[in-house]
Amino acid sequence: LGRRVIVLDVSRSMDARKGGVRVFDRAQARALRYARRSGDLRANVLFAGARPQAVFDSFSTNFPALEAEIRRAAPRDEELDARAALAKAAQLLTQQGAEDAGRGQIVVLTDLQETNWRHFAGTELPPGVELLFDYVGLGPDAGNLTLAGVARQGRAEAGQPLRLRVEVRNFAGSEQLRTVALTANGRVYRQEVRCPAWQSGIALFEVPTPEDAGWVTGSARILEARD
Repeated sequence: LGRRVIVLDVSRSMDARKGGVRVFDRAQARALRYARRSGDLRANVLFAGARPQAVFDSFSTNFPALEAEIRRAAPRDEELDARAALAKAAQLLTQQGAEDAGRGQIVVLTDLQETNWRHFAGTELPPGVELLFDYVGLGPDAGNLTLAGVARQGRAEAGQPLRLRVEVRNFAGSEQLRTVALTANGRVYRQEVRCPAWQSGIALFEVPTPEDAGWVTGSARILEARD
């Protein structure tokens, strides 16, 4: 495998409990498994909160030290900056001077709280980096989804239908079927979208536009999605 960045979510939502089980305790236990010595593996741990913090400046085989830092970690009273965490993890993997720069694995242990991950869309990783999400939220794989983006297809012309593409990203290990509600110029349009496990689904809309030039304003949201 070579190199692995273990991203441990330490944001406020990770302190949630159900039936005496705390989300962060589950994440901690799984992080320890990823930090075990295995072959030629070198690893680093990144604590992801408002500002990502790495245990080491580079990758290490000092697994006892990594395990000790994971055991000492605790949730913080702050939100998660998911994009900053992934950017920092990618930066560690692309540091100049390493023979395998730009290659490796990022493992993210998180509850995938929607309010923390809604701005994750658009985060790009080097082509040689494998990204793995290990969901540790409450209950069985509950199917956390987020809107990854809304984009126009084709040209926008007055009096002609405006075609919009809405991407829904599924951060769960099971297929999810949801309804996307698009509000545009006061009208609501609905479209079902099927999202395979760990992949995106696409909803396509056609919205009427006024005969005279002007703005089309609105918003999109996922119905029946877990926050």
